[in-house]
Amino acid sequence: MGDIYGPIARRGLPLAYGEAASRDPAVARMLKSALHLADHMGEAPVLLIPCAPANRIRVEGSVYPAIQNLMLAARALGLGTTLTSLHREDEAAVKDVLGIPDDVQTFALIPLGYPLGRWGEAARRPIEETTHWDGWGRRLELPGN
Repeated sequence: MGDIYGPIARRGLPLAYGEAASRDPAVARMLKSALHLADHMGEAPVLLIPCAPANRIRVEGSVYPAIQNLMLAARALGLGTTLTSLHREDEAAVKDVLGIPDDVQTFALIPLGYPLGRWGEAARRPIEETTHWDGWGRRLELPGN
């Protein structure tokens, strides 16, 4: 899987994020992390690939909530995950390696394992900055603000 994912990511990520990374340190950190993942995807102890029958209407409405639940449960157990779908750029090769039938669609590639290095609570922006109330751009006035 690393041999499939790595070249796709190394080719596509700099094209998608390189310019923004040159201007924004947060994007630069994300790109560096994503390229590190590209170089080490094949070393992950577990790779999860959620699948469902192809050509089903709105099946992703079930798949992605299940992925989120899996990722939250993993984090609660001290395991690290990340979701990527770049493998779908060569989904046929992925299916060939894993013996996934043609009538099955893959949705994500999720490495799972104990994280290396610093691992803490994810940074979150305050709810007042991210939530709109009764229309776009309308902010909730919280007591004390």
